[in-house]
This record gives sequence, C-alpha cells and structure tokens, in this order.
Amino acid sequence: MKTKLFLVVVLCQLVISTVTATDYQFDAGSYTVKFNCSQELVILPPLPHEESGSHATGWDITIQDNMSHSLGVIAIVEEDQIVPLSNEVMATLLDNNMEELSGLKDKKPIKLNGAEGLMSEGYIPQLGMSSKLAIAPFNPFYDSFYNQMATKSFILFNSFDLPIFDEILNSLNITVQSN
Repeated sequence: MKTKLFLVVVLCQLVISTVTATDYQFDAGSYTVKFNCSQELVILPPLPHEESGSHATGWDITIQDNMSHSLGVIAIVEEDQIVPLSNEVMATLLDNNMEELSGLKDKKPIKLNGAEGLMSEGYIPQLGMSSKLAIAPFNPFYDSFYNQMATKSFILFNSFDLPIFDEILNSLNITVQSN
C-alpha cells in the first residue's frame, strides 16, 4: 500500500513538472514584455518595426522553437498619430495584416494585454498550416477631441495555430518602462 502511494506521489510530481509553464520576460525598446508558455522557446532580439508606406514605428519580436522554427511574432506598433478606436478600425487593421491568407474565418473578440481586440485565422497554402492573428490597442485612452476611445499604439500577435498561441495570448503582458 505504501509503495503504491509513493509511486502515485512520484508520478504526480513528474506530471506537474512537465506541464509547468516557463515565464518569459524581456525588453523591447522602452517596453517590458512578459508571457508564459509550456513549450521551450527562443526569443530573438527585438527588431525595429517597419511598414512600407507608413510612418509607424515600434518593435517586432520573433518567437522560435529550440530548432529555429519561426512560431510567431509579437509586434508593438506605434502610430505617428492618434487613431480613434472602433470595431471597423480594428477589423480593417486585422484584414490588412491577413490579406495573404486564404479561407479567413470570422473575426472574434478577444482580450490581449487587458484590452478588447479582435482575432481571426486563415490558411497559408505554401506551408499547409493555419495562422492566427490577434490585434488590440495598447494603452487605449479617451480622446475628448474625437469624443471616443483612441490609441497611439497597437499590439499584434501572429502565430501558427499551435498550443503556444493561446498560452501567449492569454498571458501576454506588455508595459512601458518608467524612466
């Protein structure tokens, strides 16, 4: 009886240790990025965000597995002007970032970094895989000029349809470092 109890306790400890998520934390410019994931990941050094034909800046953070497969990107996009927030604005931004995909699914509301956002997914024929993209405003605020919520920055999270997507989406926490 004691042997069985001992084996059950050891087995439970093994299961718990293999399911434990790793906390990831790193800086991207003036931002601190944190999330949890149960898979071992490699976070590449953040690169300046660039969009052709746009004045937007920010940071792109590439996430890889331990075999150098690119699994996803977290982008912090700083717009050059205030953007009034609406479902239409968010949907347009999502569409613009998913135009290369086929079989797009309906957009659904999500929470990303504590803010209301949108998510969709589509199929990448060249890779034979589905990709998910989530977008939400970063630090939205009430703008009295527009008389509505607005933002100067967005968070985009793009990843293949893998378990890490939901783990990172649900735990992502981005803050501005205080000087």
